[in-house]
Amino acid sequence: GSRVSENLKAAVRGSCGVISRAIRRPQFWQLAGEWASCYRFAYDDEEGMLDEEVVIRPACGKVCIESKSNKKGDNYIAYGKLVMGKHLTGEWESVRPTASSGGPFMLTLHPLGNLMYGYFIAPDDDFRILHATWVLAKKAGATDDEVKRLLLKGERILRETSKFAQPPAAPAAPGVIAETRSNGGGDSAAGSN
Repeated sequence: GSRVSENLKAAVRGSCGVISRAIRRPQFWQLAGEWASCYRFAYDDEEGMLDEEVVIRPACGKVCIESKSNKKGDNYIAYGKLVMGKHLTGEWESVRPTASSGGPFMLTLHPLGNLMYGYFIAPDDDFRILHATWVLAKKAGATDDEVKRLLLKGERILRETSKFAQPPAAPAAPGVIAETRSNGGGDSAAGSN
């Protein structure tokens, strides 16, 4: 009777303590802080890459990325979830009062935890859809040169690991296909003789 009741009360108290500590423990502490960010601003190459500073912090069970120092005034806020412990996926939106731009993003967290790289999708001024690279480097404990090297490393990783679809080859003239096949360069549609 009373012994079971006391054990139950102790178990509930213990569970409540575990839950309370988990709630108070900061989430995503390894990502929180100031980061350098670099992304393509627009389609045309004259704009090029835009360097900025962002702050990453936990927010309502998600990771929040907020631009702080952006020379174009292209400020935004992004919220994402960490998936499989290494992919940050979510949505971003402009914080300009009259702007309506925003879109999805996906970043991969480097195993060392000081670099993220991936892609975002955004409309440009002509309503074309831009798929662009986005690289972030953690500034805590790093020199400016180290941060620049990390940003370059992220860009290199994206170049080396991204596969882009090749445009389909232009169809050859029908006579060229038939000639190639008859000279042993390919199988005919009806089969080989």
